[in-house]
Amino acid sequence: MTTSFQEQARVVQLALSSGVIDPSEDTAVLLVDWDVLDHRLGLLSAHWPGVFHAIAIKSQPHKAVLTHMVKKGFCLEAASIEEVRLALSVGCAPSRIVFDSPVKTKAELAWMHQQAPAALVNANSLEELPRHGFSPSYKLGLRVNPEVHTGAPELFHVSASSSKFGVSIRQKEAILDAIVRYPITGLHMHSGSQITRLDAQLEAIEMLISLTKTANQRLAAAGESRRIEWLDIGGGLPSSPWETMVSYAKSAMDLLRPLLEDVSLYTEFGQWVHTDAGWALSAVEYVLPREGDTPDVAYVHLGADYFMRDAYTQPRPFPMQPLSSDGTLKKAHERAYAIAGPLCFGGDYIHRNKSLPLLEEGDWLCIGQTGANTLGLWSRHCSRMLPKVVGYSSQKNTLEVLSPRVSMVL
Repeated sequence: MTTSFQEQARVVQLALSSGVIDPSEDTAVLLVDWDVLDHRLGLLSAHWPGVFHAIAIKSQPHKAVLTHMVKKGFCLEAASIEEVRLALSVGCAPSRIVFDSPVKTKAELAWMHQQAPAALVNANSLEELPRHGFSPSYKLGLRVNPEVHTGAPELFHVSASSSKFGVSIRQKEAILDAIVRYPITGLHMHSGSQITRLDAQLEAIEMLISLTKTANQRLAAAGESRRIEWLDIGGGLPSSPWETMVSYAKSAMDLLRPLLEDVSLYTEFGQWVHTDAGWALSAVEYVLPREGDTPDVAYVHLGADYFMRDAYTQPRPFPMQPLSSDGTLKKAHERAYAIAGPLCFGGDYIHRNKSLPLLEEGDWLCIGQTGANTLGLWSRHCSRMLPKVVGYSSQKNTLEVLSPRVSMVL
């Protein structure tokens, strides 16, 4: 389920006529499609029965979106103490927060002990464990690096031996000794983002299952009543095709089902949940003609500020559709454009050569599949204002401003 260009045009027309979008002020708007978001969340619930899903805050940190997911019973995964506080502020119970920062301070852990009892806190290394040596009120896990390659792009592959995340599975004895020595009750892994090799991911899960069984045997032999009672297998699936999630869930549940009577299971999906649930809208400020085969340059009000990851890495193939000033779909006279953002930075392009219907000053450009890893990476370069965020549901016939334009100047 995605938001069609026709639906985007309908929403823009409604937002313009109702005053939700003010063309004199709103040069760019970020939109949340509640129907698509709920579809993705529903798929998680349906295909992972009995599993806790801690949705990664960093993928989409807007408070209205987080509140929506918490009310639907989902957990939240926090990669910083600030994200833990954000989770608490939207009503997420401490016991439904997973805290995964790789650089937790002693002060942060003391705060978690006082303010977030029963939260899941995953230690990133053996060296971090002494900081948890007291009897914490939270549940302590240890991140293990399975050292498999799941086909993730190198920038997002975090299971290499050189990774900054987790304890290598090759240090099995050291891991087992640590589990006996420290109050560890969970094991965590995350192999990478945008993974494409499910066979490698399943191999990593099998490693975690085997380690869990051995750890519980070691704890029993040491006379400990404590045991590994929860596993966190991370996230990492790309947003499309969404059917990949169905295949992954079935295979993973086949492996994990024998454990689920005694072990709770957590995931940490983010990009898969949010990408298709968000799209962006920008006014076309003006178009500069270029001679020969060089694409004309269309200047818009979103660029490397909103698409920071894309400006510095491999750009994602965002679907784009121009609308006229009144929100009507434009279809004719296609030509090539370079879509330039508003920042004083030579790399600020959304696309260098995009074939689109004729763009003119005053048009709108819809940019699809922007719901993940965009707002959460917003750059303060040039101190531009954060755009208005609008949420809508076609099924419920609702349209509302979730947050106004916000200055980023400190």
